[in-house]
Amino acid sequence: MSKALGAGRRALAEEVPVGHKRTEVGVIPKEWESSRVRDISSSSRNAIVGGPFGSDLVSKDYVAHGVPVIRGQNMSDRWVSGSFVFVTPVKAKSLEANLAYPGDIIFTQRGTLDQVNHVRLAHPSRRRGAPVTP
Repeated sequence: MSKALGAGRRALAEEVPVGHKRTEVGVIPKEWESSRVRDISSSSRNAIVGGPFGSDLVSKDYVAHGVPVIRGQNMSDRWVSGSFVFVTPVKAKSLEANLAYPGDIIFTQRGTLDQVNHVRLAHPSRRRGAPVTP
């Protein structure tokens, strides 16, 4: 426990650069705000969801064309991008709670946990959204 407290004291002693401030998430630019996801999310149904998990979406569900699936490998930049796999519109409908739309912010919850991306535009093959998989 003393190691954790000692590390915390060192972090508090760390210099805050001009134009920055110390917050519960660390040192950030003064003009930024830190918020909890639940405090800034939409109140609409399925605004915050996890999954799909397990047998809800497996590689045998992938098809050559259809609704794009956002996977961790599509989250290496600020915006969701890269090569996508696809599912049929019927399969996408079964994953409706997990569809991502333009303007959404998505997080990985397995693997690389610091991946956070913004859904900029709907994939041309599907204007309504894309299932998100961990």
